[in-house]
Amino acid sequence: MERSFIINGEENKLKNLELFDYIDEYIKYLDPNDNPLLLWKEDKLFEFFKGLYQRIKPESKENNQSSFFNFYVNSTFSGEPFPCSHYNCRMKNVDKLARFSSLYADKVLIKSPLDKYLEIEEMNPEELAKDLYVDILLLEKLRPLIIADIVGFSSEYICVCQDCLEKILDIEDNFRIKVESLQSDIRKDCLASITCSLCNDYGYPFLRIEGAEKYGFHETTDWLFKYYLPSPLKKYYRPSNKEPIVLPQKLIKKLGIVESLTNNSFRDLLEKNVSCVGRNYSYLTDRDFDIYMINHLHLPSDLENSQNLSQGLLHEVPFLNEVKIENIVKLRLDEGESFKVYRDSINKILQGQNRDKKEIKDIRRDIIMPEINKINLVLKNNKKALLGSVAFDLAFWGASISIGLFSGIMPPNAIGILGMVGGISTAKDIITKAKDSYSDKCIKNENFYFLWKLFKKTK
Repeated sequence: MERSFIINGEENKLKNLELFDYIDEYIKYLDPNDNPLLLWKEDKLFEFFKGLYQRIKPESKENNQSSFFNFYVNSTFSGEPFPCSHYNCRMKNVDKLARFSSLYADKVLIKSPLDKYLEIEEMNPEELAKDLYVDILLLEKLRPLIIADIVGFSSEYICVCQDCLEKILDIEDNFRIKVESLQSDIRKDCLASITCSLCNDYGYPFLRIEGAEKYGFHETTDWLFKYYLPSPLKKYYRPSNKEPIVLPQKLIKKLGIVESLTNNSFRDLLEKNVSCVGRNYSYLTDRDFDIYMINHLHLPSDLENSQNLSQGLLHEVPFLNEVKIENIVKLRLDEGESFKVYRDSINKILQGQNRDKKEIKDIRRDIIMPEINKINLVLKNNKKALLGSVAFDLAFWGASISIGLFSGIMPPNAIGILGMVGGISTAKDIITKAKDSYSDKCIKNENFYFLWKLFKKTK
């Protein structure tokens, strides 16, 4: 890829090439079916990992660009192995994020792909080589966006002073207080909804989980036990068994399966709440379960406003499939004014006062839809630039976007009142006290979530 082609003459973005120059230096080609890292000696593998870690630098400063299209994305869109660790599933999620972000995002923060390795006490070189290579392939999909400085990284592992650490820990504690009862209800519902069976179809034991779709999982999810079998399952497992053994709810609860199914979503919301306070980032998710949790954390007045926004501003934007990501990014950099005007229009709407359903509906019809029509025209007029030929037609898919408030966990700039509410023990008192501490203007300055779903729609 031509460097000038992507960075469009902006010399300050050359630093973003260092990561991929480093990857290219070590790996001459990238092929999902042929992992060169498996051939490396252990010292070279860890040397490469160390170099990657030094070059994947998280965004640590405040984003001064005021836009609700600065996104902090959930772990699924970041390419993390949740809710499915299969390469194809993870690549599909990252591809969707790349195509959406290349046209509609100002700035996107994904979770650093190396964070998960720092939580492992001892790395097995072979497993590291397998997992790390998948992460590199996912990064390669995002290469044009990272070089163009549209995509950056977030991380839990950043250096902070003692005062800031105490403030972060306070926010985490208050979040946990707020969601404690919600977690309990969700876990009870999850336990009642799922079925877990111990199976042996692959020649080794695995756990088959069904009924967890509402939490973002496939209809059937298999957890493999290639190297060990948890002790509570040993009395149920027989290598000769061909029929699945359905586990009792008591054992499912003991194994912590419910927590494993739901904790990542809670963690995503916690990290967003902690990492993005005062940093001008909205939360981007495609999980209905996330929105369910956010809605149940709202104050009643905020929930009504959020639901009005979600229903009234629901709309579709054109989404390009089967077009190279670098071609989309180039179009955006060269002729992206229509995409920017669309984002500016949404920003003005969200920065305004609370509106009733009719006002929001009129805004959608009179402001949003005309801008989407302009985007469609730009894409059609640049068919050759996108496809390399005018002989083919662009295949438009529809990305359905819903917008709502991300509130009710802690108000924006909550750090400023932590000292005042630190001794209050109940979530209700914390929120009431916090609300009384702000003017109406400050309370309305909320973070936002964007829920978007992709479905095939040819035009």
